[in-house]
Amino acid sequence: MSGFVVAMLAGLLGLVAMAIPGFRRHGAGRLGHANLHGAHGARGAHALASHKGAPPRSAGTSGHPASASNWIPEPRAMLSVLTLFGAFGNLFDRHLGWSVGLACGAAFACAVVLEAAMVGPLWRWSLRFQGQPATPLAALVLEEAFAVTAFRNGRGIVRVVRDGRTVQLPARLIAAHADQPVKVGARLRIQDVETEKEWVQVALD
Repeated sequence: MSGFVVAMLAGLLGLVAMAIPGFRRHGAGRLGHANLHGAHGARGAHALASHKGAPPRSAGTSGHPASASNWIPEPRAMLSVLTLFGAFGNLFDRHLGWSVGLACGAAFACAVVLEAAMVGPLWRWSLRFQGQPATPLAALVLEEAFAVTAFRNGRGIVRVVRDGRTVQLPARLIAAHADQPVKVGARLRIQDVETEKEWVQVALD
């Protein structure tokens, strides 16, 4: 096995290793979603308090000082270049019969150009479609909801639109409407939200 093939396989394995934690976080995202909102609120309050107690910055001082680390490529780009270098090097050396030195130089140049012109922009473009954190359940107050099941003893399931998606939540009728019949498809209005248990209190609309 040539060194170019080894480089290509090493880069591919590195990219796969970087992708696995992302898939795991995506799968676990829904389980910790409620706690995530609480953490965001706590961090926001802590950051605000820290900001108020922080000493003023002197004029001309930047919050992001320049350092040599700013010039270091990100690991994803380095692994991408390594993969492309191995692929191009194997093509030039084994299939076109170029010398090892010429194949190395040409492969590195091609890898850098392709990463900068195509792979990097495509990667950044794909990141735009990553899931965004959902808005808090409390934002559903006074929103319209529809009964998915008939209510029994003032309880049932409703569907609402949250962040452009239809979701279903357990629901309870307010005390004033608890004895009113609610059929499937009935329109309701959310009056209150229990964020920790993820259920809503609704009223007949």
